[in-house]
Amino acid sequence: MAEQDHRPEWLSEDCPPWCRREHHESDHPEDRIHQSEPTWVPVVLRRSPLLTHDDDPGEGAELMVQSSRAVGSDQIWVLICESEDTRSMLLLSLESARRLAVVLTEVVE
Repeated sequence: MAEQDHRPEWLSEDCPPWCRREHHESDHPEDRIHQSEPTWVPVVLRRSPLLTHDDDPGEGAELMVQSSRAVGSDQIWVLICESEDTRSMLLLSLESARRLAVVLTEVVE
């Protein structure tokens, strides 16, 4: 858990070692989550799925990757989104993220 003066009453468990979120007594119930530090990955994206447009070099962007878990839950989720725009995002179970990592490694090799 991030450095803070006291533990909120609603936080009835220890934070996982990867949690960097500051927890406050006034946190809304939907915001009572453990969250890792975000990792930013520079990428080049193409907005069009058409591969026949070779003149489209794509555009630079950043993807944010972050894990989170609701307080009281055992289920860890991995968020992948462009910057902090969560309108188009992937929110994968930890098991799904692991499977995706294996396949991505195979595809790029």
